[in-house]
Amino acid sequence: MPITQTSIGAARLGLTASGYVRTIGEQPGVTHFGDGTSRLLFAKHELSVTLGPDGRGVAVSTAAHEYTLRGGVAPCRPLAALKRSYRVTAHVIRGPFGVQSTVYQVGRLWFTVDRQSRIGRVTLTARTPVLTNLKNEPQCGTGEEG
Repeated sequence: MPITQTSIGAARLGLTASGYVRTIGEQPGVTHFGDGTSRLLFAKHELSVTLGPDGRGVAVSTAAHEYTLRGGVAPCRPLAALKRSYRVTAHVIRGPFGVQSTVYQVGRLWFTVDRQSRIGRVTLTARTPVLTNLKNEPQCGTGEEG
């Protein structure tokens, strides 16, 4: 399934919860947060959607290797493939003892990387996300992926 600057699979930004259910064709697990946002987890399709306080999708994310960009770039694949195929911007996450990790950006797509220099997760968002939140999401290899 394709990853583009506008969608991951069939999921694009800006839909309501019912719009994602219709588009993806699966009932999600729902988590509500104190700040008015919520997360829809489509387990069968291995997609996560974050809804903003207005109830519309602000981020779509996956760690599933079935979702790919051109050039074979996908979760669980080497970071080198991303760097070879795209103009990448690196964002350093600093921890209490220096650099903790790096998150990579290509347009509206954000990529985490695991310790083996593989892409861990791809997130589509229209705004700059909280980088530590991206690292705290499930990554490639933590479930059935690998």
